[in-house]
Amino acid sequence: MLKVQNLSKSFSEAILFENLSFVINDGEKVGLVGPNGVGKSTLLKIIAGIESANEGQVITSKGDTVAYLPQQSPQFNQSVEEYIRQSFGETYVLFIKLKALEKKMADSTGANPSILKEYGDTQDRFADTGGWNIQHEIEKIVETLGIGHISLDLTFAQLSGGEQARILMAGVLVKKPTILLLDEPTNHLDIEGTRWLENFLTEYKGALLVVSHDRKFLDQIVKEIFELNGIQDEMQTYTGGYTEYSIEKKNRLEKLAADFEAQEKYRKRLEADIEKTKRQAMNVELSTKNDKARRYAKKVAKKAKTRERRLTMQMKMAGWIAKPETRPKIILKSSAMSNKGALLAKLSDVSFSFDSKPVLTSINLSIRGKDRVVITGRNGSGKTTLIKIIAGILLPTAGEILTTSQVAYLPQDHSSIEPETTLLGYFRRHVAMYEDEARSFLIRLLFDPSQLNQKIKTLSPGERAKLILGIMVNSGSELILLDEPTNHLDFDSLAVIEEMMQEFKGTLVIISHDRYFIENIRPTVTLYVADHLVQSI
Repeated sequence: MLKVQNLSKSFSEAILFENLSFVINDGEKVGLVGPNGVGKSTLLKIIAGIESANEGQVITSKGDTVAYLPQQSPQFNQSVEEYIRQSFGETYVLFIKLKALEKKMADSTGANPSILKEYGDTQDRFADTGGWNIQHEIEKIVETLGIGHISLDLTFAQLSGGEQARILMAGVLVKKPTILLLDEPTNHLDIEGTRWLENFLTEYKGALLVVSHDRKFLDQIVKEIFELNGIQDEMQTYTGGYTEYSIEKKNRLEKLAADFEAQEKYRKRLEADIEKTKRQAMNVELSTKNDKARRYAKKVAKKAKTRERRLTMQMKMAGWIAKPETRPKIILKSSAMSNKGALLAKLSDVSFSFDSKPVLTSINLSIRGKDRVVITGRNGSGKTTLIKIIAGILLPTAGEILTTSQVAYLPQDHSSIEPETTLLGYFRRHVAMYEDEARSFLIRLLFDPSQLNQKIKTLSPGERAKLILGIMVNSGSELILLDEPTNHLDFDSLAVIEEMMQEFKGTLVIISHDRYFIENIRPTVTLYVADHLVQSI
């Protein structure tokens, strides 16, 4: 059992959350969702013991073990052995130390009492941490995860998405967790890796708390969703996966809107009634010299003032319903139109090699007007290389490429865009809009009005992606190329991006492993990159 009780966390003067309380029982699988920046990752780190809370406590049952998989994946040049070694923590450090001391003793011409004592102390500590079972534990994990064929010398860059998922989980399982905390575990996985992870977690018997914006993944794995929304103090809870959550949240918002409307009618009726009573009492008091009538009029006026004061207090109460916000529909300023079927780009016998190693070989591909092209494949198969060749960023080693339209390209990494320029200034520099129009459009992309004059360097990766996409769909480019556009986006931002893609009248070529996103953009062509080739599926 995992119990979080009255947990609060703040940084400087910024409060992330206050008085959070919830319980996750053995075997329960829960998704943790909410907008970027509300403290989901911080909450996981507090539960894992990596960060401390300002107030409150985390309670686990006796014998429970918590394991945490952070959002940031290992460096791609890190070897499998290095990763697993780090996962064992102190036990592996002691193992390495014992080997070094044994070498020292073997190299020594005589007995060295200090080395012998250090070796004995290290050996005792190694035994206390379960070190003598380390090889057996590795063999069990290798068998469970089916990774016996993977060489420990390989780096993460040399592994497929499914292999990466297994190795990452191996690093977690060495702790034999009964409570598993995962932070965006599908972020760097291809579809194969994500499906393997889903199968593994379905069979996992312990308690699971997972932060994820992967909607299909949540549908497959969790039976309950906790939402930190940054508005309400208490955790919002929903039964089911993402689909049930989205339906129930919509119902709650509709009820909130109805309650607000009823509340407004009640407030206006009450205010009108109070004002009418005050006027009548004042008229009576001014129009008569009858002391009894005047005293009664004063009582009525006093009662009206009391009602007015109570109404004001009621409106200030925490339970008084705030007006639900509705987002206006996104309207593109200058979306390019594609003629259906017109040839926009063509690759003829295109090959590309890097350091004499083939990446793509003899690719023949045509992209036509109104196409919605989705590119899938394992990590490292050459998807990004293909899209960069279409964008003209990389020149093919062999073959020809023809483009007949204006092309816009969104890379995975967009951290370098003019960090000192303001958000509004950067947008207007690239899109011909009056300032009021630009402000309105950016607010519809869920940027807060206070952000518009802030520098781009203050934006999160997801916010930068939204900004660039907003520019691209208004740029007049007929062909837009997107490399993993949904990374780092919360649910509301994903809805905005999907709405922009649906509104865009041009042609799209998208690399994505987000199955929900792929379904929503309704691809007309799906390409799979493998073994240096591109196949239509």
